[in-house]
Amino acid sequence: MQTFLQMTLVIGIVAFGSAVYLGTAALHEARPKLPLPLQDEAAAHQTIDMFIWERLVTASAGRKYLFAMICLSLAAACWALGFSMHGSIAGAVSFGVLFVAGAAAVLSRWIGQRGAL
Repeated sequence: MQTFLQMTLVIGIVAFGSAVYLGTAALHEARPKLPLPLQDEAAAHQTIDMFIWERLVTASAGRKYLFAMICLSLAAACWALGFSMHGSIAGAVSFGVLFVAGAAAVLSRWIGQRGAL
């Protein structure tokens, strides 16, 4: 049981790290294609979800962004499972809600952009 808990948390940490890497790579790939007022770092972070699906941005950046969202949802699921195994109901529910919201966002983005990816 303890080994499974540790593996779950390590998978969650690796998935979170992958989400950060892929999200940053997608942001840096899409930033030059954004409209000029939105190309600075702070504005790009605020508007990336809206503009990543535009035709001006490459499909590669969109795929990286979608995989980042998938990895973030996987990390939330692993942490929810870890918290539930550890006995923390509040942590399990919090990360469970985050997982469901993330999975719903991934599914809606995938359905909406299936042809572009």
